[in-house]
Amino acid sequence: MTSFERIFKKLKDVIGDPLMYDIWPDFSPEYDEEEFLQAKIGEHPVIMFHCASCEGPLDPRHSTCRQCIRSRLKKAEESLYPEKKWVAIVLFRMHPLETLES
Repeated sequence: MTSFERIFKKLKDVIGDPLMYDIWPDFSPEYDEEEFLQAKIGEHPVIMFHCASCEGPLDPRHSTCRQCIRSRLKKAEESLYPEKKWVAIVLFRMHPLETLES
């Protein structure tokens, strides 16, 4: 269990509603459906999805993330990389260096 999962579990305990949400609270995904790329980790091809300003947990166990992954994976397979099969899906957020330095 990650530290964020512990926080959200404790939040459900404090509010007194253990069925409030599964692992993470619900959120509205915000991403560009076209923002994905193929890369290699060692010799292994992976598909990378940029989650942009999405407020979600980047966790495929969350139903919203699973739906997003499925739709973007289908888009990637149909468009740029129809012949590729990836060994992993990487979800990430990229931030400009300026925001980190300020």
